[in-house]
Amino acid sequence: MRFALIATAAAAAIAVPMAVDAAGPKMSGDQFVSAVRCTAYEAAVSPQENLSVQRMRLNVEAQRQPQEAVERAHKAVNTVSAAARAVANPADARMMRAERVAACSTAPVLAGANPDAA
Repeated sequence: MRFALIATAAAAAIAVPMAVDAAGPKMSGDQFVSAVRCTAYEAAVSPQENLSVQRMRLNVEAQRQPQEAVERAHKAVNTVSAAARAVANPADARMMRAERVAACSTAPVLAGANPDAA
């Protein structure tokens, strides 16, 4: 009986924060779009880098975001992808890297920071 009580309390201690965490967005719409833009630049500048964890987090967050923020994020990805396809020389490549730095300077998600703390 004591074991059942301890197991139930432990399950509740784990499940309740997860349920509360899943209820709403962790990021504002602007933070979400910024994190998506940063990830798109990372993929464009360093295609060999494995960004699957960031993409998975952003896909989960996209389900929590309002449709307007998700649409802005899609547009940002399309813009970055088009710019990456247009890279034709080293100067263009340097410009993409500079734009990545600028985009990622406001995206705390990829650095592993808590976006709520920003």
